[in-house]
Amino acid sequence: MIEKEQIEQQLLDSIHNETTVTPQNELESNIFNHIKNFAILGREYSRSGYVSSMLKKSRSFHGSEIQKQLFQKLVTCGELSLDYPIELAKSNISIRFKKHIFDEIKEMPPLNNKNLLDLTDLETYTIDNESTKDRDDAFSLSEDIIWIHITDVSSLIEKDSILDKEAFNRSSTLYLPEGTIPMLPISISEEIGSINVNEPKKCLSLKLTTNQDGEIIDSSFQRTLIKSNKSISYKESDLILSDKIHELYDSMKKIQKTTEWARQQRYESGAFELLTRDEMRIIPNISEQVSVEIVKRDSPSSLLIAELMITYNCKIAEFLKNHQIPASYKTQKPPDTDELNNLPKGILGNYMIGRILQPSMHSRSADWHFGLGVNAYTQASSPLRRYSDLCIQRQIINYMETGNISYSEDEISAICHSVDTQMRNLSQIEKTRTRYWFLKYLQESYIEKDNTIMEAISLEDGSDRRTAFQLNNYPYRNKCIFTHKIKAGQKVTVKLSGVDLWEKTAQFTYLQQ
Repeated sequence: MIEKEQIEQQLLDSIHNETTVTPQNELESNIFNHIKNFAILGREYSRSGYVSSMLKKSRSFHGSEIQKQLFQKLVTCGELSLDYPIELAKSNISIRFKKHIFDEIKEMPPLNNKNLLDLTDLETYTIDNESTKDRDDAFSLSEDIIWIHITDVSSLIEKDSILDKEAFNRSSTLYLPEGTIPMLPISISEEIGSINVNEPKKCLSLKLTTNQDGEIIDSSFQRTLIKSNKSISYKESDLILSDKIHELYDSMKKIQKTTEWARQQRYESGAFELLTRDEMRIIPNISEQVSVEIVKRDSPSSLLIAELMITYNCKIAEFLKNHQIPASYKTQKPPDTDELNNLPKGILGNYMIGRILQPSMHSRSADWHFGLGVNAYTQASSPLRRYSDLCIQRQIINYMETGNISYSEDEISAICHSVDTQMRNLSQIEKTRTRYWFLKYLQESYIEKDNTIMEAISLEDGSDRRTAFQLNNYPYRNKCIFTHKIKAGQKVTVKLSGVDLWEKTAQFTYLQQ
């Protein structure tokens, strides 16, 4: 026991003195791993009591922030990275897939393309971010017909198989600045199941028949075989829509005309015109500074694709409802206030919307969705990335093929609620990691360069209290004390006075109106 306590003290002394730790035997290695795990997980670590007791006896570590001290010392020693994704470690999310998952993929039978409508001769395109590799959706245009294609993942993954259970446990693809943790192995999400150029893919496709004015006059679902001709980025697509001599201009404008009509129909039915908030795309770089790109979500192409997906999901919901197929619908109640009628535009309006709108809910029956202005809505457009979408797709395709269903009402409801809970957890991890890297960007690009004066918009009325604001150049919100009487929506100047990467916070001080 004395020898073990000596080893514990020696290891803690080495860490405190910021010297390289090289365990000499299994006992030293085990103790050191306990120390590292406590530095990462804190009290959530299963052996935190043991490490806490060790630290209390230590000459090296003391005070109320022992975990933080320990983590920072291990960073200096080179045993941990300052950028280590602690939130991911706490979540128990598996970054890699286990061998038996890949064994099941190898045993997949060849795809059966019988009884599919062959649309491989039809010009078909995908529009995604430049970095996207898991392509769920595509579209085609043939005279007065628009096709919206969603890759058929259900034909690849058998219900209750090992792979299906793994997808359920993961629930969704996790998109972090550091990289993507897919719901499905890359061999499926980026290869077999992804709508890649010049590769035939099975899809569940929505056929929209339109008139000369771009209005949808008929629709139906078909099981299809498609082949993408080209993958287009949002930036490319925006350029096409503004270039009348481009070969795809006429096709894209026709589709845009229909999506604008569909959006207007929703507005006339009572949809609320949500103000789109810009997104930050953060690119971590180990050897260079972090870079930040602002992505406009209200670009012509972004709105076009968003409306195609809303249309697809609405028609899926109508199909489920009309055929009395058990499903989970998304509903949203109207707000309890009439403030929405007088919202300002821009940054302040976005902030107020988030505080007024009711959250969307799962329901076993179709009902009104206030934000979208539709009577029936579900989600089935992202089966590569979201498990509940895969299940809804599986439910419909099984019904179309056999007249039977894959899930009872209780089963599909339980699945969607479980996925919803897990997705909230994943969303929190995404937000926290994005905040960490943005704060590191602020530290590198502003504090270290002594460029700390920033323009912002006040989001609340405030005077001599912590008041919310948003930076003008980044969709980032924080609070500081305004020493003058400030009105919501008023321009203010703030100074970035500090960043704490451990706490993931930034400190600002008010300078002037």
